[in-house]
Formats: sequence, structure tokens, C-alpha cells
Amino acid sequence: MAEKKDFYFDLVVCIDKTFSMFDQINFISDFVNGFYDSAKNQIQNSITKLQQLRIRVITFTDYNQEDNAVEDFGFLKMPEQSGELYSILENLSTNVICKHRGYSNGLEALSVALEKDFVDVSSKNGRQALIIFSKNKPLPLQESKNLPNYPTNMPATLQELKDKWENGKLEKTKKMLILFCDLQKGENSWYPLERWDKTMTIDTEDITEYTQDFILETILIDII
Repeated sequence: MAEKKDFYFDLVVCIDKTFSMFDQINFISDFVNGFYDSAKNQIQNSITKLQQLRIRVITFTDYNQEDNAVEDFGFLKMPEQSGELYSILENLSTNVICKHRGYSNGLEALSVALEKDFVDVSSKNGRQALIIFSKNKPLPLQESKNLPNYPTNMPATLQELKDKWENGKLEKTKKMLILFCDLQKGENSWYPLERWDKTMTIDTEDITEYTQDFILETILIDII
């Protein structure tokens, strides 16, 4: 039997935690908490060996309602820091009601997700994956920029955010963006991101319509 190749995996999970997500947040938390074991079991039957897995949780709400609407908890190495991951997810609260019904600052969360140093897979077998769970549509980037609590380093337009995705820190051939979001077409929606490079979209307002195995296999597509 051929020797298995080491595989390095960074997963960033952006979670909308506004009130509209109250009936889905436990499902998402359970999935993220169980991702290491599930991924290891799936990958062990492939030609690769899961050498390193890091998970990073980013939560987002609405800058109109919260000063710290996007919160980044940083990369955690699995399974060594699984307890810290569990604590983060266990304490998620969906008590923020958006100012504009059905909209939250998901684009800002994506921008933050692209900032940190990912595992270097330029010469390694690996993946840099970002996944967004949101029942809301994204507020346009121009909507919140004049608020006193709004970060100064956010992209000004969707095109600037797209450039950040396509020409930023991620390895072009090993990155993936997955949207489990409402993709309803419109001026302000997730729909334009469907055309971005290395992006996969699952149009849904209720992630619990899918099994956790389906979500896992979507993230691990072409690996297992």
C-alpha cells in the first residue's frame, strides 16, 4: 500500500448569531464541534492522512446594534484545543435583533476571515476553507461605514472584497469558499459571490434541512 500523504487543513467558520438563527445555532455548533472526528474518519479512507487541522470561529451580527458585531476567536489546533472550541460555541447567544430585518454584517465577517495567517500549503497537500452560515442577507458594505464603531480597515465595496478573496493571502488552487446562505437574487444578497473563483453555494434559509454528513462531504469534496 502506498504511503499516505500528510494533509493540512484550515477551516474558518463564519456564523451569523442574530436572533433569526436561534433555531439553527445548536445544529451548527454541534457540526463544528464534531468536525475533527468526522473529518478524520472520512479522510482516513482516502490517500491522505490528516496531519494538522485548525478551526477558527468568527461570529457576526449587526454593527447598527452592537459595537463588536464581528468577533474573531482565532485559529485553534485540533484536537488539542477542542475544549476551547467547545466553550466558544457553547456560549453563542442569538439575542441580537437586526436593525434592518433580514440583514446582517456577513460581508465584514468574510473580510475579517481573510486577514489571519493560514497554514502555508503552497508546497504541501492541504486546503484553506471558509464556510458561512447565515439566514440573513448581507448588509452592503457602505451601509455601516459611517457608524462610530465600524472598523476602519474594511473594504469599501464588494469589488474590493472580491479582490481580497482572489488576490489575498490564500493559495489560489487550494482555497474554498462555501456559502450555506439565502441566495435570493437582489441588489443586496449573497448571490453575486456565487460567481467568485473557488466558491460553492448551497441556497438555503435553514441549514437543518441538510444532514451533517452532507455538510462535511461538501467541505471535503475531492479529498475523500
